[in-house]
Amino acid sequence: MEKLAERLPATLKEIHATDKEIEAWVALDDDFVLQQAALIDERLESGEALPLAGVTVGVKDIIDVNGIPTGAGFAPFAERMPARDAHAVSLLRRAGALILGKTVTTQFAVSDPSKTKNPWDLERTPGGSSAGSAAAVSAHHADIALGTQTGGSVLRPSAYCGIIGFKPGFGWTSTDGIIPYATSLDTLGIHARTVAEAARIYDVLARPELPRVGDCTPIGPPRLAVWADGLAHSTEMMRAAVIDAIEALANESAVIQHTVAPLSFDNLIAAHTIISRAEGASTHSDMIFAHPDDYAPGARSMVETGMALPADVYVRAQQIRDHVRREALTLWSSFDAIAIPSSESVAPDLSTTGNHGLQAIATLLGLPSITLPIGFNPEYLPLGIQLIGTHPQADAHLLRVARWVEDELGVVLPRPPHGIQKKKKK
Repeated sequence: MEKLAERLPATLKEIHATDKEIEAWVALDDDFVLQQAALIDERLESGEALPLAGVTVGVKDIIDVNGIPTGAGFAPFAERMPARDAHAVSLLRRAGALILGKTVTTQFAVSDPSKTKNPWDLERTPGGSSAGSAAAVSAHHADIALGTQTGGSVLRPSAYCGIIGFKPGFGWTSTDGIIPYATSLDTLGIHARTVAEAARIYDVLARPELPRVGDCTPIGPPRLAVWADGLAHSTEMMRAAVIDAIEALANESAVIQHTVAPLSFDNLIAAHTIISRAEGASTHSDMIFAHPDDYAPGARSMVETGMALPADVYVRAQQIRDHVRREALTLWSSFDAIAIPSSESVAPDLSTTGNHGLQAIATLLGLPSITLPIGFNPEYLPLGIQLIGTHPQADAHLLRVARWVEDELGVVLPRPPHGIQKKKKK
């Protein structure tokens, strides 16, 4: 049987070739990868059971990996060498996963576009802030990747790049070793190409007290609530595609009902914005005074806006969040998941990372959420449907619902043609 270290050089050669145009990686060192592979081979030969043996992983560059700087897209951090792995990276290594390197992030995982391109169209954004993580998985550079979500930074890039993006409920695993932004919103997430693969990673990383997914057996036909306000905040084409997908699920015996939220979409987004800005300011206030010119324009604006917010506005936003969460858990308790579009549109151009509104609702409420591909638009850009869990600890249940949806829709997108979609001819 061919060893992991023996088959990796060809894989690394292909990654380097296609990444010249995609630019998903900020650090990819062949010697570092091959040394890890040799250690995994030794562990397997010794008879050690490794549930993730040889699974290749990209790690967003705000998450510490021992031996690689954590740059966070911030010049003063270029040589910031962590003393140890982040908690999640440590668990993945223990399970036999192979850390390939660090994937590109927007600066401090906020709004300024990164250099990474969408593998389906190099003139389109892969989204943000987990740009490199989603692009690397979409381009088949890595089996899975770690990202983070404070607004929509796991689901939106995954939707734009045509893969699975899973953000579990808030607090599902330790964020030790992850550079924070807004501490009551920041959540580690998983990019993968199938629901089952996301479930495998979840089972390794989740806190011991949380239910495991196991073999990710799909549940029976679920009860899905379609949130009208979510549909309304997407383009006509995206809305039609999601409605078609929901109707296809209804034809397979899913129970579909329409629902509302305890507060309007716009008010929920306002609460999320206040909380994220205020907490971002708290995290960055000292550093932005020390390095003002090193902050990208969007990141600097967000921090400065947060510094200007009165404390009582932040407190009120948190009160609204708590009230809506309680009301939503009651209102949605009879459903297996809430269904809305994953994003308001397909991937826009490279001047933006897209709008996070449709993903930020689950983040605000601390609920698990997942995006699944449902096909393409006429320009061959991926479309996605989002499922939101109805309880903060419904991670495992949501994954089983998503597995049923994935099986019934039968949509797993291929590798983008030749690894990438070439730029359109003018």
